[in-house]
Amino acid sequence: MPQNGSQHRKDTRRIGSVAVGSYVLTFESVRFYGGWRCYWMICAVGNPDELLASGHAPTRDLAEMAAGNVVEKLTAGQTDARA
Repeated sequence: MPQNGSQHRKDTRRIGSVAVGSYVLTFESVRFYGGWRCYWMICAVGNPDELLASGHAPTRDLAEMAAGNVVEKLTAGQTDARA
């Protein structure tokens, strides 16, 4: 079944973006079965088109915690900064 843009916008809610040091964290909530799933993405401030890390969690709080852990690892210089 083809999806049009209006259906996608209805099923996705942009929560917001925040700058943390030299990184930008973006959060979105997407309809997932009967509920919502929160996705997070991390990019560098100087190169916002390059995705450094991403993931998802069942709640916004858990997504923020996971993204924060990855930012700490990136800031510490770890190249494998998975949550």
